Amino acid sequence: MRQSMRELDQAVAYCNRHIERNQAELQRRQRSGHDTSQVAMRLKTLEAVKAVHEADRERFQSGRA
Repeated sequence: MRQSMRELDQAVAYCNRHIERNQAELQRRQRSGHDTSQVAMRLKTLEAVKAVHEADRERFQSGRA
């Protein structure tokens, strides 16, 4: 699927928002002594997805997409 630069920027921004929310949730759980494993796993997944979108955006900018 061919994406536009705008779509790629939106995807990265979406990931950033969710990463921030999950980082805050992780910190809340750590402070209250609750299990953080699910939130930590979700953060790793979001960071991996963001990296894919950033790589796609880089390829698009360089004309390799």
